Amino acid sequence: MNTNENTNNQGNMNPQNINSMGPTPTTPVNSTMNMGVETNTGLQNPAFQQPAPTNMMPQNGPTIQSTTQGAPTNVNPTMTPSPNTGSASMTDANNLSTNPQPMNNGPVMETIPQATVESPTPVNNPTPVQAPVPPQPDPMNSGAMPNQTPPVLDNFNAVPAPPTFEEKATDSKKGNKKIIIIVIIVLLIIGIGFGIYYFLTKAKASGASADIATRELAIELGETLSDNVDDYAAITGYDKTSCTVDTSNIEVDKVGAYKYYIHCGEKEVEGTAIVDDTKEPTIIPSEVVVVPNATVTADDFVEQCIDASKCTVKFQDEEAVKTSLSKIGEYDIELLVSDEYNNEVVTTVKLTVSNNAPVKYLTCTANPVNVDEIYSTLSESYRFGVDSSNNLYNAILNSQFSFDDIEDYKSVKESYSESTGVYNRIGQATFNDENKSIIIKANKTIEEINKDLDLTLSKDINTIQMYLTILGYSCK
Repeated sequence: MNTNENTNNQGNMNPQNINSMGPTPTTPVNSTMNMGVETNTGLQNPAFQQPAPTNMMPQNGPTIQSTTQGAPTNVNPTMTPSPNTGSASMTDANNLSTNPQPMNNGPVMETIPQATVESPTPVNNPTPVQAPVPPQPDPMNSGAMPNQTPPVLDNFNAVPAPPTFEEKATDSKKGNKKIIIIVIIVLLIIGIGFGIYYFLTKAKASGASADIATRELAIELGETLSDNVDDYAAITGYDKTSCTVDTSNIEVDKVGAYKYYIHCGEKEVEGTAIVDDTKEPTIIPSEVVVVPNATVTADDFVEQCIDASKCTVKFQDEEAVKTSLSKIGEYDIELLVSDEYNNEVVTTVKLTVSNNAPVKYLTCTANPVNVDEIYSTLSESYRFGVDSSNNLYNAILNSQFSFDDIEDYKSVKESYSESTGVYNRIGQATFNDENKSIIIKANKTIEEINKDLDLTLSKDINTIQMYLTILGYSCK
């Protein structure tokens, strides 16, 4: 056997190889593996050293020079295992024993007389040292080492037991809070998403169906214009609160066609309004008392004609009126009342023929004035009866209150009392809900007329007419 092979395989020697190499030390060869596998090799007779042939010198080993004369030049060294490293070391020939011991089941070797070799000092068998197993990283805890004792491997092929993991207790309250927060966030995201979707969908639908359809608007002559945009157009797809109507071109006191405009943001639509007079005029009749064969006109039977345009009154049958005036009595007279737009109505009035009556009538009308206290307009007129001497026979004061707002009219109507009247006008009241007007008729003496007008008039009808004209009345 080659000694180089034994030297290169230090720490992995088996008994078979050691026997073949010759004398074996008493110390067993101990080789420890890194993985905890323990290999121990020992021989039975450590005192016996077998000389090796001269040609079996180790190539890499030291040459031992004997100090005794006549001794062989080369002595085969003894391979002694290192007590700590488990590797073999060379032993000087001087330490070899001169008294060989027989080896169990081995051949008898020759005695070497030239050299005296002391028996090597026995070396206690070293205690095998177990190499520590490096801790294994915890794959479930970011590389942290598990809190456990590493397993001892009895053999190289042993599989370590899996580590034991300790499950940490979960704080239920914190978990519930996290769940609630997550649920709230999810709901908020869903709500915001739905809101955006709804807004975009509605805006798209509104933009597609947005329309301003103007109405066929008919306005009665003299009617107050509405400021409600819905009265002028059907609006879809726009915010009506932001839409306005422009009616500045419409003249409500004149029949005709006028343009108006609807504005919704930047959108402008033009519409047409027709102002027309379609209503029949109405009159407030006046009582007429005359002497036989007196002269009367149709206007003598009308205290007031109510219409947005100019009224015209005439007798339906003039020959029947002349016949009635020729004899004493009470008669029904038919009046045809019309306006300038050909709206007309026939109204019946009463005629009284008596020997004690005025022979003619004079009507004086004042300019309208605003009564802010009751939000109305006041129009007043005096109707004077004149006798044959051209003196005042009787007088009637007609006071008409006209309202723009129906609520103001209703308020005055509900609070009316015969003792207080309306705005200190006391008399017989007539309420016209359709026209929102109140007419109060009162008989007046010359003394009451002077008090109302702050005058000192006589009964001469010409003097009365002159002063009323100065005050702004128009008489006819």
